[in-house]
Amino acid sequence: MRLNALDDFKCIADKCPQHCCVEWKIALAKETITDWRQQPKEVQQSLMQFVRIEQTASGTDSFIKKKENGDCICLKGSGLCTIQSKYGEELLPSGCRLFPRMSYQIANVNIETASMACPELTRLISDYDTLELFNNELSHNRTERGQLSSRDSAFTAIYQFTRKILVNCQANLAVKISLITNVTNKLVSYMEQANYNQQHFEVIYKKTLSRPQKQLKDLEYSFSQHKKKINVPEFLLYWEAIITIVQRRNIEFKGLGLDLTDIYNIIHCKINSEKTKVKSLTRLLCYRNRVGNNRVEKILENYIYVIYINHGFPLNPYNNNLFLALSYCNVVFSITSILLAVKIQKNEVLDKDSVNNIIWQVERIVGSSDDIYNYIAANDILFSPNKYSPYLKYLFGSI
Repeated sequence: MRLNALDDFKCIADKCPQHCCVEWKIALAKETITDWRQQPKEVQQSLMQFVRIEQTASGTDSFIKKKENGDCICLKGSGLCTIQSKYGEELLPSGCRLFPRMSYQIANVNIETASMACPELTRLISDYDTLELFNNELSHNRTERGQLSSRDSAFTAIYQFTRKILVNCQANLAVKISLITNVTNKLVSYMEQANYNQQHFEVIYKKTLSRPQKQLKDLEYSFSQHKKKINVPEFLLYWEAIITIVQRRNIEFKGLGLDLTDIYNIIHCKINSEKTKVKSLTRLLCYRNRVGNNRVEKILENYIYVIYINHGFPLNPYNNNLFLALSYCNVVFSITSILLAVKIQKNEVLDKDSVNNIIWQVERIVGSSDDIYNYIAANDILFSPNKYSPYLKYLFGSI
């Protein structure tokens, strides 16, 4: 299974709006160090001067040195890499050579995808039809009797359901995300019960996973009739947690040129009543629902699909925890939507380039962070799909 945009990808080097050499900590694999030490003495000395040794929890690790501003020491003023310019791509650190490519294996199937923290890769993905994003899609792993036979098979079934919802079903994006969250929560809750067996799974499969269109219509009707009332304390706790993540990375988000003071004040202003805060938040989120551009929604739909795959939902979840992988993706989507809402509120242009700009910057800042995983795992409202799923309807379109 391979992300088709990889076939078109080529690093744009000095033309990139945000180099992968900027700010990130670049680790050096042992194979890279070994390769460098096997070069002629002059080349070896030149390369090894870039190496910094650091004591870590796992022992001694090697990293590329940084400049005072945090950039890679090999990044030249021209925007090109010293190592690649002098010695060619083959002597680049493996991480630099492979980025933004990512790969992992599940059920003996190789999955090749890519990080959307790369501006050029994000641009390419936005041009694809959702149906054409990946080739060689996974199929169910069934026994001779046609039943899903293992936990991996169940995860594959959730993946197939997710794909059908995102790719084939004509529905509001809010409803799609909420339905995927609800069904995953229900299925995993069943699987974690002590008496769970194959028969239980087949029952829930027939009721939910095998009927995506009906599930979408039912949930869409429920949203339109406002049958799910807001739990005000939980609603505020969810958004306070999301905004806290944004606030922790305020310096980086300033790169988007957005003033987020109003968002912080909504949550942290002590004189506001709960009713006032809810009103202010829903008013802000309504700006997100004014996108009114199918092309922009399609970009976000592609983003969601790729991020699911990249963060292991549902095929290869972080720490084998499906809830954590799903919740992480929903947190990232929520942050993206907040930034879109602020941009629209300020009457800024919302076109393909500006949306892509938000996506790859969010991915750079929060898209691959262990401390975000830890924060979610320790936060009951962010880690509980059954609690936060009703609030997703405010994020992804006009309901």
